[in-house]
Amino acid sequence: MKQRLIMWLAVVAGVALVLAVAWAAILWTRPEPIRIAFANSLSGPSAPAGTESLVATQLAIDEVNAKGGVNGRLIELVLFDDASDPAVARANAQAIADSPCVAVLGHYLSSASLAAAPVYKDARIPALTGSAAADDLTSTNDYYFRALAPVSAQARSIAEHLRAVMKEPKVRLVHTRDSYGKNFEHGFAAAYPAEQLHVFGLDVAAGQIGSMDGTLAAAAQEPGPGVIVVGAAPDFSPDIVKALRRHGIKGTIIASQGAARESYLQNFANEPEEKSHPGFFSENLYAASSLMFDSAGVAAQAFAVDYKAKAATSPSWVAGGAYDAARLMIDALKQAAVHHRFMGQGIQKRSDSKVADRDRVRAALAAIDSPKSAVVGLTGRLYFNANRDIPRPIRMGFFHYGRFVTAPQQLVRIDQPDGIDLAAEQEKGHVIAFEDRRYWIQRVVYTGIDIIRVSRIDVKQNSFNVDFYLWMRFAGDDEAQTHVEFPALLDRGAFDPARPIQAGHEDGLSYRLYRINGDFKAHFDLHDYPFDTQQLHLLFQNTEQRRELITYVIDRFGLRLADDGSSRAEDGAIPGFRSGDFSG
Repeated sequence: MKQRLIMWLAVVAGVALVLAVAWAAILWTRPEPIRIAFANSLSGPSAPAGTESLVATQLAIDEVNAKGGVNGRLIELVLFDDASDPAVARANAQAIADSPCVAVLGHYLSSASLAAAPVYKDARIPALTGSAAADDLTSTNDYYFRALAPVSAQARSIAEHLRAVMKEPKVRLVHTRDSYGKNFEHGFAAAYPAEQLHVFGLDVAAGQIGSMDGTLAAAAQEPGPGVIVVGAAPDFSPDIVKALRRHGIKGTIIASQGAARESYLQNFANEPEEKSHPGFFSENLYAASSLMFDSAGVAAQAFAVDYKAKAATSPSWVAGGAYDAARLMIDALKQAAVHHRFMGQGIQKRSDSKVADRDRVRAALAAIDSPKSAVVGLTGRLYFNANRDIPRPIRMGFFHYGRFVTAPQQLVRIDQPDGIDLAAEQEKGHVIAFEDRRYWIQRVVYTGIDIIRVSRIDVKQNSFNVDFYLWMRFAGDDEAQTHVEFPALLDRGAFDPARPIQAGHEDGLSYRLYRINGDFKAHFDLHDYPFDTQQLHLLFQNTEQRRELITYVIDRFGLRLADDGSSRAEDGAIPGFRSGDFSG
């Protein structure tokens, strides 16, 4: 018995030794990782945005690494903190140029990107940003790429939204006289009638806004109606908004994309006016955004779930831009590996191959230039134009009770007009044209449900019975957006969109409230029984209207969504519904 035990111990020891040797061999032969510099605001005023970018970028990197990386090489991020400071960004750029990194993801701010750009160009290292929007960044540097539209295009979209949706006769444009602000002013002025536009410029020096009070006082005191548009990067726009509100502007202010984040409101949290009157600065505050998660598609929703699981908070357009930029960079690395075999032995070590390696990555990025070579992103297929930008569609959002939500009406670009009777649609008021650009006017329907009870689940019949409230809030009085149907509802008579139990107007929007009680088809997966969990889906669709004309979003206020995403209807809200309950 003792000899047998010794024999088994010897066998186990031998197997362990073999496995240890094999693992050591794997580690010894594992190729060096592909290193990408991540240059962003990880400290300083813009640290929340930099952290958001890092989480999103790491999600994309983890996805490809989990599948073996690129040609067996893992991708490794090398972090560089620019601290929202152009001087630091330029110093970091030189360190990146001297490093073995083959490309750069970043920066968040346009000022930091512009400071680093000449160094990247001299070092011939490609850089890709998902957030810095100043036009000059890509138009003057063929080594810089951008995974969104430049600021001039964003400003033009805001101007067109004002003309088509808000129908404002008069606009006061306040912009900074730096690269970002000048680009914004140029794009906005090109799309808005000069006789209805008054422009105010602010000097910027060493990160400070000079002569602000006098200029903004003049803008605030100008008589007559109209909105104020702020064309300034996120490091300046909060101070401008504060000054305008303190000068008595209570009406609509529209800021550029940097403000389109719920964390933007932290700029006002400690101000005395905000403490005494919550919403003092954010009431009637709008912003343009390349991605609105409450009205985004399936891919963006799946990303939002993954992001929240990792960061314990919801993403904004910043995370979406960083994720798409990382996906584009990963695709470029794969293409460079396939076509140029640049992943040869010692790429991270040989000084004589570093410049060639970087040029190959840059060439691979530049080759993503058409729908045929496009990369699938969160809002569609991504590819660069001649200026190495991606003209992503801009949507308009506004702040409401601390949340940033999609505005009631949007413009949706018509890129493929074939098969559309544009003249007829324009006559119906569905389409509007600006020069050679045409848009659908899309209505946003804020939609929510509140479950009263689930009274029966029939696993054998693959069905369940549920009693719930459904409501919709929308701009205008057209009933077309309420004409939805539940495909899984077995009793078609249980829901009639023409017969709400309540209807009316609240906060400038129409609302309809329904109560539905019926049996729904379901599919139950019992493979893990008795430890299985099931999801009961209540899905509706509108088959009468084009999706470009109507989109349905989660009504985060009607649902009273808690931070964990659960529903928590307040006492007396439903049942015993009151119209005021829609406003949250």
